[in-house]
Amino acid sequence: MAPKWASFLGLWTIFWASMSVGTSRLLHTSWWSAWLSAEIGFLLVWSFARRYGLIPQKRPCHDSSHNPLIK
Repeated sequence: MAPKWASFLGLWTIFWASMSVGTSRLLHTSWWSAWLSAEIGFLLVWSFARRYGLIPQKRPCHDSSHNPLIK
């Protein structure tokens, strides 16, 4: 089974493509305004996914036994 972030990335790609094309056709605007609305949607989806743990958050490891760079 694919990790959660991979499925989220796939859903985001489909979401971004449909938002940009759909918004530009619906509002008869240029591609950059459609891209801007898709980016706003991305920030909302990203913050939701980070809040509910769908995207792993990397934390630095301060234990020298696991990290050879720390002496």
